[in-house]
Amino acid sequence: MNQLDVKLERGRQGDPLYEQIRRQISHSIETKRLQPGERLPTVAALVRKWDVDFGTVKSAFDLLEAEGLLKVESRKGALIQAKPLKKYTLAYIRCGSDTFAVDISEGAASYCKENNQNWSCIGVDADLDRYLETVRHPPQDIEGMLIIPLEGVEFREAVNQAISSGIKVVFIDRVLQDIATSSVVADNFAGGYRATHHLIDRHGEPVFYVGLTENVSSARDRVNGWAAAMREHLYNDIEPYLWPMAFSDTDMVTSPDFLKHPTELANKLFDSFRGEKCSILASDDYIAQAFHTVASERGFEVGKNVFIVGFNDLSFCKEGRLELSSVYLPRWELGFEGAKLLHAELLGEIKNHTNRILPVELHIRQSSLGR
Repeated sequence: MNQLDVKLERGRQGDPLYEQIRRQISHSIETKRLQPGERLPTVAALVRKWDVDFGTVKSAFDLLEAEGLLKVESRKGALIQAKPLKKYTLAYIRCGSDTFAVDISEGAASYCKENNQNWSCIGVDADLDRYLETVRHPPQDIEGMLIIPLEGVEFREAVNQAISSGIKVVFIDRVLQDIATSSVVADNFAGGYRATHHLIDRHGEPVFYVGLTENVSSARDRVNGWAAAMREHLYNDIEPYLWPMAFSDTDMVTSPDFLKHPTELANKLFDSFRGEKCSILASDDYIAQAFHTVASERGFEVGKNVFIVGFNDLSFCKEGRLELSSVYLPRWELGFEGAKLLHAELLGEIKNHTNRILPVELHIRQSSLGR
C-alpha cells in the first residue's frame, strides 16, 4: 500500500476528524510520501480502516479535491494530484510604447498565460517621475516586476526600495551591476562584434561607432564588441572612430527632441570625413536612420560609399528605400524568459541571482552590402 499513515486523535480537544485526515494527507503529498499518480483506497475501505463515518472521509476528500491535491473517482479511490503551484502576479513596468517595449510585454504575457500566472502591464508613458514612483510603490497585488533599468541614483534607490519591501525584481535588456538581482539581456557584445567584422570584411575600412556608449550596460557591451573586432583587424587606435552621443538614457525616455542629436552628430562626422568610403555602426536603428538621412542629404549614397548597420532590427529596417542592416534583438524572448526567471525567483527555485544572455542575429541588407 502507498505511504498513507493517518493517526487520529479522538475526543473534544482535537480538531474535527475530517480536518485531521485532510491535514495529514496534504502533508504526505507535500513531503512526497504520496506521489502524483498514486491511488488511495476507496472511501469505503478507509471508513473501515480508520473507523470513522463515511461523511468524515468524504468531507476530507472534498476539501483536498478543492485544493487540487486529489481527484476523487467513484468506486476507484482518489488519485493523488501534483500540488498546484501558487499563482503569483507578475508585472512589466513599461516606459514607452515602441516596438521594443510592446514585444517584451507580449513575451512576458505569453509565459504567464502558459503557466497560469497573473499578468499585468503597467504603462508609465515617458514620464520619469511616474516610472520612479511605480517602481517604488507598485500596486499592492504585484509580487514580481520586470524592469528595464535606468542609470542614476534615483532609479537605484527606487529599485532597492522595492526589493527591500519583498518584491522580486528581474532586469530586462540591461543590468545595474551594483544591485543584486537577476536579469535577462541580449548578447549586445556579440552583436557589436559581428556587425563590425561584417563591415570591415566587406569594405576593408575601419568602422565608426556612433550613438550611445557609456549611458547603459547594453550600449557599453555594444561598444566593447565593436572595439574587440576593430583591434582584431589591427585598428588599435580606435578613439578617432568612436563618436559618442552626449545623451543619457533618461533623456531618451523623456525628451521629444531625441532624434535631433544623432542628426547633429551625423553632420559633424560627414563634415570631417575625407575618405572615399565610410562604414558606420549605430547604437540603435533610430540613430542609423538619422545617419542614413543625413548621408543622402549630403550627397553620399548609402550602400555605395556609406555603409550602415543599426541595432534592434525594427520594422522600418525592412521597408521602403532604407533596407537597413541591423542586429536583431530577441525582444519577445526577452519578455518570455524574463517572466520565466521572475517566476522561478518567486518560487524560490533560484538560490543565487543569475544573468541570462540571449543570442542575437545580424540581418544584412543593402545599407551595408555595397554594390
